[in-house]
Amino acid sequence: MIEFIVNETLKKFNDNQIIDNDNEDIYRYGLQLLVATIVKGIVILLIAFILKVVPETILFLSVFASLRVNAGGVHADNYFTCLLVTIVFNFGSIYLAPLLTNGFILFAILYICGILIYIYAPVDTPNKPLNKDEIIIYTKRSRMVFIILLILITTAFFANPSLNKYCSIAILAILSETFSITPFATNLYKWVTKTNIKEVELNEK
Repeated sequence: MIEFIVNETLKKFNDNQIIDNDNEDIYRYGLQLLVATIVKGIVILLIAFILKVVPETILFLSVFASLRVNAGGVHADNYFTCLLVTIVFNFGSIYLAPLLTNGFILFAILYICGILIYIYAPVDTPNKPLNKDEIIIYTKRSRMVFIILLILITTAFFANPSLNKYCSIAILAILSETFSITPFATNLYKWVTKTNIKEVELNEK
């Protein structure tokens, strides 16, 4: 469905001479991201509406996305896997948050995430490689976003105990994004992908 929408949109752009053929790949990648993000958002919000956790989901996605666009991280090779992973992280965090109320543990997680972001962010992808100037820019942005989130979470946690569940969700969102920028996540995804490819090849034989 996503590819169909992207192809039809590009066809209309080309027919109306809105884009140059030389830049079609760039527009294709951008449209793929845009459409996939919209579809993923609709699906996740629909599930959240059914489970009655819309505010929690919006909070998780907002915190996660604010870091994601600056810090980058490992990307799934297909839309379904990306959607599935996001669903697991999102709703897993929402239902785990009420059980994770110990302030020491929460802020230990938060500060460990800060260290990992400081070390590894930003992480580029084959589809979006970063040059030296962009690395400098996104490094500063990643750290700034984390500092802002740290201040907001710390203030909310100590100012209003009723917000502790939401602070936990925000911290788990940061943890989810931080995990995706670590070498462990990259190597784990490569291993899973290779394993799946081998299984498919064996089944075909």
